[in-house]
Amino acid sequence: MFNPAVNVVSFVFSAGTGLLFGYFPACPAASRDAMEALRQQ
Repeated sequence: MFNPAVNVVSFVFSAGTGLLFGYFPACPAASRDAMEALRQQ
């Protein structure tokens, strides 16, 4: 019943999804000036 391949695939998929959706918002945020971002709030 226990299939290690399913666990590995699900871990890689969830880690990849987390990295993907964390990386894309972080890239534009990292390139902005911090003071300009605080002024816009």
